[in-house]
Amino acid sequence: GHGCEEFWYANELNGPECGGGAYRELQVLVNGKVVGAQYPFPVMYTGGVNPVLWRPLTGILSFDIPAYRFDLSPVLPMMIKGEVNLTVQVVGQTPHGTWFLDGVLLLGQSSVSKMVDGSVKFPRSQQQHTVSESTSGAVQSMSGTTMYLVRGSMTMSSGKTIQANTYGSLSTWSRNTFADGQQHTIGSWHSMLSSVYNKERSVVVSDFPFDLTDAGAQNATSFKLNASISFGRKVDYGFDVRNLKDPAVEPVVSLDHHMKTEAVYNRSTGAVRKVNKMSGAGTANFTLLPGGAAQPCYDRDLAAVDGSVTSDMMTDA
Repeated sequence: GHGCEEFWYANELNGPECGGGAYRELQVLVNGKVVGAQYPFPVMYTGGVNPVLWRPLTGILSFDIPAYRFDLSPVLPMMIKGEVNLTVQVVGQTPHGTWFLDGVLLLGQSSVSKMVDGSVKFPRSQQQHTVSESTSGAVQSMSGTTMYLVRGSMTMSSGKTIQANTYGSLSTWSRNTFADGQQHTIGSWHSMLSSVYNKERSVVVSDFPFDLTDAGAQNATSFKLNASISFGRKVDYGFDVRNLKDPAVEPVVSLDHHMKTEAVYNRSTGAVRKVNKMSGAGTANFTLLPGGAAQPCYDRDLAAVDGSVTSDMMTDA
């Protein structure tokens, strides 16, 4: 997100500037029906909140944001028949901010067989979307859940029938506390996305814990920022899973990236600006763990103080 959407997770529900609350969700719709949903990761760019937080350890994904992928295989029958109005949207977006959504549709063509008949179903009992946001005194609370299921079936000219299903279960919560020039944002985003194509299943489970404290003060001579953050991105991938009835799939590979950093920045507000204080300290860890392994095949820990890396330890196998 950009503008008022850059710090969407910290937006006030009825704020004087940005507003809009703290719930955001990426959705893909076909003819108005949800066929894919994911929570955006709270990316912190190198100037976010307090620039000193990210010197020299930059925020998670701040230099390279991977594409959000949605499996649209179940709606292929509708696409082939030309019955599709495809929409990508951000739920909760305020008009004072911008999201750049550059959708790319990837299709694979079969040279052996073509579809002669097909159908798509959206079971009502598996469609759910609820969001709750409220304010009590200085505390703003948010919670939300989304669930969707899409079932597709294709009969090929070879006589073979291909089944394709996608299922998503998302849940999130956050709490923003505003008091005495300070804001504390804490929350978590969890999602489980499952796809089945021709009896082969893949699963992606994501968890984004987040805890940010941001304080600022200004007088006639100086301006001060004091911030701390602890956040992470853990994603488990499971592929070619044959047991379709078991939702607890052991991951084939697990990516775990966590950061914790704090910083103080104080400068003058006069015509000639002078930095009175600039200090920061942080740690970062990235782990790559194959499924079933007792030890990671890649593990890297970094630490930095006042703009310099003080420790860099890596283990790979």
